[in-house]
Amino acid sequence: MVWIRTQDRKQLLTKIIKLSVSKNFGSKQKAVIMAEYESNSLFGNPQITIGQFLTESAALEELTHIEKFIDGNELGIYQVK
Repeated sequence: MVWIRTQDRKQLLTKIIKLSVSKNFGSKQKAVIMAEYESNSLFGNPQITIGQFLTESAALEELTHIEKFIDGNELGIYQVK
């Protein structure tokens, strides 16, 4: 099982359903990576920002690093940079 640690190092996530890059309005960090993770909530699956980036291309590059880590590891923790 792969875990992902948020950029601020405050949370570890597993059972992630989807990772996506989104615009971050009103901040110097113009893009974020959002993680949707499995939950027992009746209101759907919660989302959390796992990293903030100066540009969308930097966020996409980090998403590629996460993808390569997941593809090459069945176990481990990925630290968002």
